[in-house]
Amino acid sequence: MASNGISGEFYVAAQLTKQGMIATITGKNTKDIDILAVNPNNGKTCLIQVKEKTTANKSPEWKMSGKVNQNQIKLNVWYVFVDLSNFDCYIISAEELFPKLQKRQEDYNKGYKKNGEKRKPDPCFYFNMNCDCFDENGNKKVNNWQDLPLF
Repeated sequence: MASNGISGEFYVAAQLTKQGMIATITGKNTKDIDILAVNPNNGKTCLIQVKEKTTANKSPEWKMSGKVNQNQIKLNVWYVFVDLSNFDCYIISAEELFPKLQKRQEDYNKGYKKNGEKRKPDPCFYFNMNCDCFDENGNKKVNNWQDLPLF
């Protein structure tokens, strides 16, 4: 069965192209970067990692495996979380994203189950559209393409 990952990448590339950007999907052996985007008017570039969830996933969360990738923060990678059920996109930089996810993961791993047992550590991160992507006024940032450092 094919992964939905590529459909999210094509959707993000199409959205960027609609806005006049040049967007190319990287090869599958390119670690941590799915799309290279360039604004041909000002020469600004952006590295993008796409995460999508399927139409069957009704949860407000996207599961991400692995540890905090300091290299993505250093490279100024941006994440686009695509909800394929309604094509909403949540856009956030790795620099802003990872401290939030790391704190939530640490808090979860310190906690206890309802029955009082200590939780087993969960190595995964969970981006949650209901608490991870808001502007300074508390408004949910959705389809916030202008936040990308291309404009």
